[in-house]
Amino acid sequence: MFFLIYLAGVPVPVDLVQHLARRVDDDLGAKLLDAVTHRTDVVDLEPEEREQIFEALADADEAPFAELRDALVAERALAIA
Repeated sequence: MFFLIYLAGVPVPVDLVQHLARRVDDDLGAKLLDAVTHRTDVVDLEPEEREQIFEALADADEAPFAELRDALVAERALAIA
């Protein structure tokens, strides 16, 4: 199954969303897996969820995980400024 889910404005392939769901807490993981199950195009993330994803991707260098992490870093910098 191949489709994209937008997280923080970044298109992420469904297989990587499933992988990410295993790296975060149960509630956010369930939310991400629900998006996969229901073929949701965009997942609305709360600030705490964005932070969880950022932490889960801290050492990720594979795309689009790195792109998602970079988008969250940029968003965080704008919020602080």
